[in-house]
Amino acid sequence: MVHDWLAERLPTGVGLVNDFQLQIEHTVDLEQCQRALFVDASVDTEAPYSLQPLQACHDNSYTTHAMSPASLLHVFEQVNGRAPPPAYLLSVRGYDFELGAELSGQAKDNISQACDLILQLCAESRHELWPQLALQARSG
Repeated sequence: MVHDWLAERLPTGVGLVNDFQLQIEHTVDLEQCQRALFVDASVDTEAPYSLQPLQACHDNSYTTHAMSPASLLHVFEQVNGRAPPPAYLLSVRGYDFELGAELSGQAKDNISQACDLILQLCAESRHELWPQLALQARSG
């Protein structure tokens, strides 16, 4: 679905990890990365999406069944003895998270716009320009 669509369009050298929950083992996926983009659905973000820089931060999510991206970056620091790659969280606005619920038309549109942005971000090697690109894409 979305994973396959993106995988076919990503530039050479860009990796894609698709998982439902972050785990400590995902620190290995970051070891050779120059930058990282975490993508998640959210009811707490403005449509169609928001992009925020992430900082490594110790929280209690590492003791649960899933970690936050910030906590994963913190574990990366602890395991590797160095700073993690620059990282961002792309939150895509979702509406209905009931098990088995169909995606609404608006959610599909938000995903489509987010995928277009992801391709733009992957083409831009200067991660510090990512927030500006996201704002430009949102305003059309």
